[in-house]
Amino acid sequence: MLVVSPGPSYRRQLLVVVTWLLLCVPRWAFLAYDAPEDLDWSWGELVDSGNYAVNARNKVLTGRWTLDEWNLMYLNPVPHLFTYLSYRLLGVGYWQTQVVPAFFSSLTLGVVFAVLYRTFGFLWAYLGMVLLGIHYLHWTYARIGNRTSELLFFLALAVYLWLRGVERPRSWLGAGLATALAYMTKSLTHPFTLALLLASLDVAVEREGRSLRQAWNRYRWLLWGLGLGFLAWGLFLFWPHRDVFRMFFGWDWDLRRPRSWLDVLRHLWTEPGAAYMLRYMPVLTLVGALQVLMIPIRRLGGGPTVPLERLAWLWFVTEFGAYSLLYYRYLRFWLPAFLAMFFLALTGLYRIAAGSFGFAGSWRWAPWYFLWWCEVIKTILNSGVFYILRDWWPSLLNYDTRPFPQNYYGAYQTLALLAALATVGTLLGVSLRRRWKGRRTRSPGPSNPAMASMVALARVGPETGRPRPWVIAGVSVLIGAEVLAQAAWAVHWWRYGPSTRLRDFSRFLAEYLPPESVLTGNFSPTLALETPFRAHPIYEPRKLNWEAGVLDRLGITHFVLVDFPDDRDQLLGNLAYLSSRPDESERVRFLLFFPLRNRRVELWSRFPPPIPGLWVRRTETHPDGTVSVVIENTDPLWSHEGRLPRGSKYRFEPGQVETVRLRPDEAPGPPGRPLPSVDTVIEFERCPREGGLPVWDPQASQAVAVRSWSRVGQALCVWTMDLPAGRWHLRLRVRNETAGTLDLPGWVLDRIGRLRVRKTFRVEPSGHYEVYDWTEINPEAGPYTFLWINPGPGLRLDAWQVWPEGP
Repeated sequence: MLVVSPGPSYRRQLLVVVTWLLLCVPRWAFLAYDAPEDLDWSWGELVDSGNYAVNARNKVLTGRWTLDEWNLMYLNPVPHLFTYLSYRLLGVGYWQTQVVPAFFSSLTLGVVFAVLYRTFGFLWAYLGMVLLGIHYLHWTYARIGNRTSELLFFLALAVYLWLRGVERPRSWLGAGLATALAYMTKSLTHPFTLALLLASLDVAVEREGRSLRQAWNRYRWLLWGLGLGFLAWGLFLFWPHRDVFRMFFGWDWDLRRPRSWLDVLRHLWTEPGAAYMLRYMPVLTLVGALQVLMIPIRRLGGGPTVPLERLAWLWFVTEFGAYSLLYYRYLRFWLPAFLAMFFLALTGLYRIAAGSFGFAGSWRWAPWYFLWWCEVIKTILNSGVFYILRDWWPSLLNYDTRPFPQNYYGAYQTLALLAALATVGTLLGVSLRRRWKGRRTRSPGPSNPAMASMVALARVGPETGRPRPWVIAGVSVLIGAEVLAQAAWAVHWWRYGPSTRLRDFSRFLAEYLPPESVLTGNFSPTLALETPFRAHPIYEPRKLNWEAGVLDRLGITHFVLVDFPDDRDQLLGNLAYLSSRPDESERVRFLLFFPLRNRRVELWSRFPPPIPGLWVRRTETHPDGTVSVVIENTDPLWSHEGRLPRGSKYRFEPGQVETVRLRPDEAPGPPGRPLPSVDTVIEFERCPREGGLPVWDPQASQAVAVRSWSRVGQALCVWTMDLPAGRWHLRLRVRNETAGTLDLPGWVLDRIGRLRVRKTFRVEPSGHYEVYDWTEINPEAGPYTFLWINPGPGLRLDAWQVWPEGP
């Protein structure tokens, strides 16, 4: 039975609006920031935003929605239209992509307030909005454009309309339509749809007594809403574009479904949902877990329940069961279950405060207790607690249960251990509850379900009596502990997480690559968001754009690849099939990379320019036997020095072309070949950054003579090369994007780590790269280590070069 409270007063309305605006700040303040790298083990949170926005980006940049087979707009058309509007109004880029999830995440807070206000009144609605607003996952996913925040909004809207329909059945039409919109946002709504149908049937039968006709008159509104919504989806989206759905969902189903009974056991054993919830929502998860145990016992035992509890319980159980049975292990797939658990936890806290939480001590509930304990113990055995238990009891727990056994014998051994521990928990739980129940007096509950609902109304509503002080204190401690947990995650993110690496690399590509470039790679749409270039993902498992000659048909010029087997290795290993050029694999060339998370994002070129350096362009033999050689330095940025077999040296500035007359024995070979160069251009992107190199600073006092360079600052580059004695030159190309001057320290260390040279480059602010030159005299030959130290953000380094003059 719902409690429809009168509207809040003006002051309360103002409080809600101000609080809502404050809660929106973390959702809107960091739109250009990357997702935290430790958010989940999947890369989807980092790089999926651009993949979901491909068609909207195509429309804005080229005037066409579809350019290839990657057309996710048919799978999630609702948020795609909002992304298109964002691009049209604000431009194409990273933060413009994240505007849409931030917008829907902000609206979700208001809808959740309305859901809880309709059920429990102002205080608990306000508290629920605040707890969800500060939830680390909720405001983090508000800046990730993988359609999860949009999905949660439509699910919360469906819950609100469904609660309105408990009193006004026609609102169930809107609940059905909102559910269909949720499916057209992200197709993860099957468990929620099933829960909505079952909860509506339960409420309809309860409200209308034994009159099936009246129950049907109420229930049909939900069916009409679902039917109209999914009929429109089928006619206008699924049937005309069924090949797109087959490409995406066919491969997904083959990957996720269990293929044997052992697969079923393995999927159930390794589900990460409980671990995710305990990690990101610890206190509310514990309270909600008790609700998962008690709601069916209260409902079937004639105790008080409210419609929100029943829907949230069915929603959570169906979500948890479906994604435990199927192999869905990504955090983003479990967020709808997080929202269901959130509603369960809020209702649980309310019941604790109202004194109506209740436990059942009857042995008839033992099977349900057993299943609940199985999940609890399985979660413990899959966590680090297991290893502590194994140290205490090594004779029994003498094998690792975290990776599920790969054979039936090991599986049954693990399940037998789980069943034994769950049985002990059941016996203890029911026995203790029966003993506790015997000490309390309790009036018999009504046998009529309708009367039970009236009792529920009296015990769950704004008019409930004032709870005891120790109960208020206990609930306050639980809420405070959850707030501290969310604050700890926020501090963790601020300390380790904020970065704009994806945006910065995308802007670098816009400057580095020539106009009209066309990119490919699984994550190329995201990495191209800040560029004007077209991006075409090519993915073999889904057979998306995977056909002979597709590189030439799409006009691909560059590959942006992550060193995953199903990205870089798969594409580069099939170039002969994907290209019409027989020598494709020999012609592509690696250009540069940048580190992201624990991987490398690599840039490859299909049509690379000549390798920068000295090239022999033409040779001419004279009657006296000498040879005139035309040599060109194809490097537009760096000078190079050629050294011939007999020791002659020729230095060429960037782009310089010279004719050199050589003796016959010095001829470098036929034209079209590179001339060996004695110098090297070191790009900062390929510099190793190993730490721990001991440094002896001759200018320091003896007390601090030995120290580590890593304590001075973060290394940008550590490079060792052999240099002869004498004079050598260094050239640096760098750009300062800040408003003030930056000092870039450069150290040169000898073979034993002594600091031989210390040089600081004062880099002035500039809109383009500047070249700095430096000359030094080297007293002795040997290996020298060049160490560059990061002066802070805003400095973009391209490369550096060293060349000796000789003795």
